[in-house]
Amino acid sequence: MDDLYLKILKEGYDVKLYGGKRTRTGFVCKTDKGMKEVRKCGNDILRLSVEGKLREHMKNKGFNISTFEESQSGDIFYEFNGTKYVLEESIQGEELDFSDYEGALLGAKSLALFHNCAEGFCSDIMKNDAYKIPDTFLKRYSELKRIRRRIKESRKYSPIDMIVVKNFDMVSEMVDMSLDILKKYNYDDLKEEYKKRNTVCHNAYKGDNVRLLDNGDITVTNIDRCTYNFTVKDLSDFIIRLIKSEVFSKDQILTILAEYEKVRNIEEKERYILKAFLIFPHKFLSICNEYYNKRSVCISDAMLERFEKSAIMLKNNMEFAKNL
Repeated sequence: MDDLYLKILKEGYDVKLYGGKRTRTGFVCKTDKGMKEVRKCGNDILRLSVEGKLREHMKNKGFNISTFEESQSGDIFYEFNGTKYVLEESIQGEELDFSDYEGALLGAKSLALFHNCAEGFCSDIMKNDAYKIPDTFLKRYSELKRIRRRIKESRKYSPIDMIVVKNFDMVSEMVDMSLDILKKYNYDDLKEEYKKRNTVCHNAYKGDNVRLLDNGDITVTNIDRCTYNFTVKDLSDFIIRLIKSEVFSKDQILTILAEYEKVRNIEEKERYILKAFLIFPHKFLSICNEYYNKRSVCISDAMLERFEKSAIMLKNNMEFAKNL
């Protein structure tokens, strides 16, 4: 394995390898130019280019994040045996534990800092997810209605079928509430306003993508899935993870949310969009789509448990959203 990275570093970047080790994200190594990390990357060069520029944008605004180094060919990657690799400064740290109260508080602050430093990034290539949210809500709901019709036509309910039928009315109510909020607060106008601000979402903000460094700084990894969107979409995903953990009380989660607001203000109109995201039953509908569109002959205990937990989360998310 070291021979592979020895060639990549030497031939691609004119860097001498002294030693290293495999990590979850790549290969961290000691070189004649300091500590570096080599990572495999996808074959979408345009997307990789956007990620590289976003990293530079955030670093210029004071965020502690590594940037891609140029290979000897002038690219931000080096291709070896048909696989592309990137080289960056190694920024190692302890992954944050969001199930720990102090870790969750720090996670909220770092998410706000990430949003502040990513905002204003300009790209003609990065996707804008804000434009498709209402249509996505309606599409997921239409899929659920088709699933329920199929269940009723079968007349033979499995335990999972029973969960879907039992929760259908609540899910329908939550979808309607989410869409009503978007309509009431002129979602179409808001998305155009936030497009001008170029607000960026991480889309995978969880503990193993957030690291606490020895100097107390925070860095965020795996930003290749970033898109333009309301930043409260990231915040809603973060809050839902906290609710799902069943570790924190409602008041504690509100305090964690307040930590976010110490760094980045949530405008009143954003707060309503946040509420719509929290209410919409993303996880339940996603599991339904996964199960019924790829249905197997038998029902695994793990899948049944996922449905049961997701059904419980419907009520928990709704109850928390009412406090905003």
